[in-house]
Amino acid sequence: MKKKPFILYALLGLLLFQGIGAMGGGGALMIRPDGSILHMPLSPLAESVFPNYLIPGLILFFILGVFPVFTFYLLLRQPQWHFLGALNIYSDRYVGWMFSLFIGISLIIWMYVELVEIGYGSIVQTIYFVLGLLILILTLTPGVMKYYERKISS
Repeated sequence: MKKKPFILYALLGLLLFQGIGAMGGGGALMIRPDGSILHMPLSPLAESVFPNYLIPGLILFFILGVFPVFTFYLLLRQPQWHFLGALNIYSDRYVGWMFSLFIGISLIIWMYVELVEIGYGSIVQTIYFVLGLLILILTLTPGVMKYYERKISS
């Protein structure tokens, strides 16, 4: 078994932080789509495509919450589940690495769409945009890429 690069632990921590936070926020928005649990008024959604926070809550909970926690598990334990291999577009890397890459990109896109739809309203938006960038950067560091490298059989 290869030794985990130190930077990988930072990536794992960021994925877990992202996942747990998004499940909490997304869950609160699904339970109360009016935003009342999080003290979020519906007024920012007035000009958006969403009548309430239900759809954003679902996306937040599953795509930016459950998926990063699942990816954390994959990167940590590296189970060899062949059904996931069919999803992997990077045949020379473990599928969890690709998922981590997609999470960083998804978080950046999420924050961009939020800014376009409701505008800038909190430093939290900046923090999560930077978090997406950090996940992307750490996933693409040479040590992490090499650690999840797979031999391709010919």
